[in-house]
Formats: sequence, C-alpha cells, structure tokens
Amino acid sequence: MEAKEGTRMAWAAAVERAIVWSIVAACVAGGAVSMWVLLGGAALCYERAWPLPYARMAIELDALSAWFMLPLSIVGAAGAVYGQAYLPHKSRGKRLAAWWWYGWLLASMAIVFMARNAVLFLIAWEVMTVASFFLVTMDDENAEVRYAGCVYLVAGHAGTAILIALFVVLGTARGGEAFAAGGSVLPQAGALFVLAVAGFGVKAGLVPLHVWLPEAHPAAPSHVSALMSGVMIKTGVYGIMRMLMLLGEPAAWWGWSLIGIGVMTGVVGAMHAIVQRDMKRVLAYSSVDNVGIIMIGVGCGVLGRALEMPVMSACGFAGALLHVLHHGLFKGLLFMGAGAVVHRTGTRMLGELGGLARRMRWTGVLMCTGVLAMAAAPVLNGCVSEALVLMSGLYGMQAAGAHAAAGVVALGGLALTGGLAALCSVMLYGVAFLGEARSRAGEVAEEVGEEMRMPMVVLAGLCVMTGCGAPLTLMACEAALTAVTGALAPGVLRVPFGLLTGISSVALIGAGVGAVVYIVRRRLRRAAMSAVQPTWGCGYAQPTARMQYTGMSFVQPVVRVFGWMVSMREECALEEVAFPRAAEVRRQVDDVAVRRLYAPFSVMRKVLERVRMLQHGRVHLYLMYIVVTLLLILLWKAR
Repeated sequence: MEAKEGTRMAWAAAVERAIVWSIVAACVAGGAVSMWVLLGGAALCYERAWPLPYARMAIELDALSAWFMLPLSIVGAAGAVYGQAYLPHKSRGKRLAAWWWYGWLLASMAIVFMARNAVLFLIAWEVMTVASFFLVTMDDENAEVRYAGCVYLVAGHAGTAILIALFVVLGTARGGEAFAAGGSVLPQAGALFVLAVAGFGVKAGLVPLHVWLPEAHPAAPSHVSALMSGVMIKTGVYGIMRMLMLLGEPAAWWGWSLIGIGVMTGVVGAMHAIVQRDMKRVLAYSSVDNVGIIMIGVGCGVLGRALEMPVMSACGFAGALLHVLHHGLFKGLLFMGAGAVVHRTGTRMLGELGGLARRMRWTGVLMCTGVLAMAAAPVLNGCVSEALVLMSGLYGMQAAGAHAAAGVVALGGLALTGGLAALCSVMLYGVAFLGEARSRAGEVAEEVGEEMRMPMVVLAGLCVMTGCGAPLTLMACEAALTAVTGALAPGVLRVPFGLLTGISSVALIGAGVGAVVYIVRRRLRRAAMSAVQPTWGCGYAQPTARMQYTGMSFVQPVVRVFGWMVSMREECALEEVAFPRAAEVRRQVDDVAVRRLYAPFSVMRKVLERVRMLQHGRVHLYLMYIVVTLLLILLWKAR
C-alpha cells in the first residue's frame, strides 16, 4: 500500500510539474509573439465561423493587445513557478484544481485582450470571472473566504450585465459589428462611454466600484493575488481604452470624467491602504490607488486629444500604458513577497511581524525593491510612468479657458496619491521587516526556497531594468500608443523621450555614486579599530518591540487630517479605577464605499433571506411550483 501511495504521489507531482512548465512555455511564447508585434511586426489575425448566434471566432493581436499581453505573460509565468512551491501544503485534489483554473484564467485573459467579436469577448470575460472565483475560494472552509468569493462573484456579474448592455447598443449602432473601428461619431457615444466606464470599472477597481477587490485579493493564494492585482484588473483598463478607440473622437467631458474618477480612486485607495493592518489588504488597496494613477493618465490623454494638444495626449496615454506594465511587475513582486512572509510566519497581520529583514534577507531585499517602485523612487519603474502622467498634467495647465483646471486637478490628485503611496510603502516595509519581532512567528521565520525566490528576483530585476531603460520601454510602447491616440504627430514623442532619458541618466549616475559611497564607507568602517558608542543611549541600548512604532501610530498624523476619507471606529477599554493597570484600544476600519453607499441597501438581504424559505430541498414541492406556474400561464393564455 505504501509503495502504491508513493507511486501515486510521484505521478501526481510529475503531472503537476508538466502542467506548470507547460503554462510557463505558453506564457514565454505569448510574450515573444507580443514583443514581435510591438517591435514592428504585422498584427496577427484569426477568424472562423461559429454556430452561436451573432458569434464568430475572431481574434487579433494588434499593438494594444500585445502591450497588455506582456504583463500577462511575465506575471503568469512567474506565478506558475512560484505557485509550484507555494501550494504543496494543499491536498492533491486542490492543487490540481488550482492549476486547472489558473490555466483557464490565463487563457481567458488572453482571449479578452485579443477578441474582436462581442459574444466571444463576453464569453471570455465570464470565464475569467468564474476561474478567478474558484481560485479566490480555494480555502472555502474559511467563512471570510466564502464571503470574499460571494462579493467578488456578485460584483463581477453586475459588471458583466452592464457590458452586455454596452455591446447590445454598440452592436446595434454598428450593424452587428461592435468591434468595428472607424466611421462617424455615434449619436449615443456619450451613453456608451458611461456604460464602458461603469462596466469595465468594476473589474478595474474604480471607486466606488472597487469593494470586491480588498476582499478577494487577500483571500486568494499569493501567486493568484499577484496575477489578479498585476494583470486581471488591467482588463478593465484595456476595455476602457479599446472602447475609446471604437467610439471615435472623444468629447472633452470624457477626459474630465476620467481625471475626476482617477483622482478619487487614487486618493481613496491610498488612504485606505495606510490604515490597513493586513499586509495583503494593504497591497490590495494599493492596487486601487495605482489604477487611479492610470485613469488620471488616460483622462489627460483623452482631454489632450479632444483639445488637440498632442503632447499632453501622448504623455498621458504613454504614462498610463507604461504604468500598466510597471504596476504589474512591482505589484506581482510585492504579493509574492507577502506570500513568502505568510508561508514562513503563518500570519499576514503587520502587528505580529517585525525584524524579518535579518531573518529573510532575500525576501527583505526584494520587498524593499517592490515598495520603492511602488513609492515611485528613482531608478525603479514606478517613477517613470508617474513622471509622464505628471508631465501630461503640466501641459494640461496650458489649455485654453476652464480646461486648464483639469491639469491642476490631475497634478494635485497625483501629488496627494503619490505622497500617501510613499507613506504606505514606508509603513509596510518598516513595520514588517525592520526593528524587532513582535511575536514568536516573526522570531522563528526563515528564508523561503529558491523556487519561490527566483520569480521574485526576475520581477525585481525587471523593475530595475524598465526603470533604468525607460527610453527603450517607451520605444516598445510606441506602437500601442499610436493605436490609442489615433496617430502620433511628427516629433510629439521628443518630450516624453527626453524626460525619460533625463530621469534614467540621473538615476543611473545617482545609483553609481551611492554604490561607491557605500563601498568606501563599509571599507573605512572595517578599517577602524575602535568602536564608537553613543555617550547616552536614551534607554535604547536594548531595543524591544514595545519601543517601536506600530503601523497605526506611524500614520496617525495623516489619519487625523484625512480621516474623513475612511470609516474608522475606535473603542477604548479602560479599567474604571483611579490607577488603571491596563488599557486596550480596538480599531475597526470599514471601506467608506461599503459603509456609506452599499450598507443602506442591506435591507434587501433580509427580504431575500425570507424568500429563501422557498428553497428547502423538497423535490415534490419544486414539482408543484412548476405545475402551478404552468397552470397560471395557461389561464393567462386562455384569457
């Protein structure tokens, strides 16, 4: 029996490895083909008939699709290798089911990016939602995971319902061809734009449609969270950009709307991120604020196109497209780093971590790279794309009349979002990796194995390469940028290209000088024979965890100023005596959109719970329902 079980386990492991490396090979091939298209190759098309009404297998890999395929290929392959080491503690059945749905998620996202038929697009969109739902609810024995899955599924289908209405109206106006580009501006273009933003905004996580995101991303396995946060929410961004290409010349209020939505999404997402105590919830809300930055760039691009300001449009769209790739890289790295921490400590709560940089050195260095990229630090890629969006806002201030205010709004929103994101990065890394361990789990943590480290090393390396080689990345993005803007005027890319060249040059020089200073200082310190000690250590000679900042104490000054953006409740438990010996403060942070927009509709839940009494599992009563319904229909027909 033991020999048979060993053979069975060996076969299962071999099958799992074959699945993983097949996924990696498919992702590498997809990335290679996408790069070929972006570097000047012709768009790849495939079309054949389908028996479904209004449907045909029509796919095309053009420049815009190829650009969005890049993060899918990179993060998908890295997540597959990472997941092979992350999932072994699961049962054999759950592992195989996880890889089944992981493959479907990758394939459906690829078809979403390439579909050129509305029915095919909606089928792939729904498969993507269902596959990610089963991955989110892998640990379905946990009530919180089941709740997160339900919230995600309801939000996903609500977005799909809006998209069905969008494609019905668009297809009717275009004679059944919803994806037909060009032609005159449709009379209902404004309504179609609103439907597109609402339907795709659910998946993108635009505020206030983001409520599923902080629930689903922490519940999923970390490599799935990396794929969902780094790539899947970008399907919403892709959908909005694709619709902008199909609806013709945009109106100025479209750009205003996207800038306003982007500012609100960025600021609210960043503010919620800094008050979270769950590491993965911090990263989930951080994805919301990064989508806000992308929307600010898209809004500036649309407004620049409407006002015939080509440099503003090019900088805005270029910043948005580059941030799609850059955010996928560093957010995939951060979620995998958080998964490594959870894998070794068994907790995601920042209040139970600390001092991990000494115990998990590789993970500490890689996470530091990710949080610096998230904070838009020079040398790394987050700085590059945000600088382009900033440049677009500056050009927007030169617009005529009241439209100049859009540049001011974009700059102010981006500045506030960037500042809060930097604070979030420092809080996340400082509390989790610096100082002393706050619990036994942090004290005994060890470094993860190579299979989990290597995908993080690859993503961290790409964060540095795309930051230092920003001009080359912009050249690769030029074809996708041309597709979105319609046509690039001669010389319009000189401004963003010059900006990125300057940023990369200064960053490389600064990094070189910093490395030299570090090496010289380290050698001088080793050469010194006498140790230098402070005259008075202020009682900090033997640090303990109680002397350290917690995450909430670190961000408390900002929360006092901007606390109205979040829904926070505090309860203080204090002994009612003259000299109390202990006190406890409990904080409950609710999503502002859930509390102020969706909670009032909770009365519907009570009504629906009463309706559930009709679903009791008795088959003969179900048959009676059918018979009664048929009789009522016959009586109505007889009348």
